[in-house]
Amino acid sequence: MTSGVLLLTGAGGYLGRRLAHRYLETSDVRLLLPVRSPARQGEIEADLGSLAQRVEFVPSDLESEDPYAALDSSQLRSITAILHAGAVTRFNCERSLAFRVNVKGTSRTLELARRCPSLESFGHVSSVYATGLRDGPIHEALADEAPGFANAYEESKWAAEQLVGQCADLPWRILRVATVLADDEKGTVTQYNAVHDTLRLRFYGLMSVLPGRAATPLYFVTGDFVTDATIQLMRPTTPCGVYHLAQTVRSQ
Repeated sequence: MTSGVLLLTGAGGYLGRRLAHRYLETSDVRLLLPVRSPARQGEIEADLGSLAQRVEFVPSDLESEDPYAALDSSQLRSITAILHAGAVTRFNCERSLAFRVNVKGTSRTLELARRCPSLESFGHVSSVYATGLRDGPIHEALADEAPGFANAYEESKWAAEQLVGQCADLPWRILRVATVLADDEKGTVTQYNAVHDTLRLRFYGLMSVLPGRAATPLYFVTGDFVTDATIQLMRPTTPCGVYHLAQTVRSQ
């Protein structure tokens, strides 16, 4: 989308911040950003600088019964796209918290989408980890049944995908994001995750080997890649479906 109003959840997070910047820098889109607190709004405004002039903030909390109660009828009519990037992303998060935010929050965002008469596209930012412990090739499709899960985060993302995939009345697309290793191709890193923590242990000699199998591919991407791919897939002409935001691994 190059114009219209995009409601973007999770704008205070790593991918949300990058998406907000890229939309404002490269299009005429106006952003509607739900925020939990005035402090978070201030952080986002400071980060966006002059770009914040095309942003409207609304108070919201994904854990509440009605996260979008502050939106009025005029705002609902103006929304042409919803990109749901808000989530708890910690592998060690409690199951109750993961389901309150990642599952219930997604359900309530889908309810919001049904109240937007001008909606052209709905994007749900998911994760490759939503496929759990399934072996073998992972196709760009919803799982027929629940696989095993390593943690509550994986399980909650899988459950959220199931909710989105059941919405035949909405123009949805699920974006499964691989592990973001760096911001860009230069290797700039501004957010650290479990991979960086593991490499740090290896660097300081606290881990003698890195576990893994030589034949198992690792899916690492840059923040730039995910941002650009998401914006492309949010176009109204994109067919509904599941999309893997990861590199292609070709058989040898």
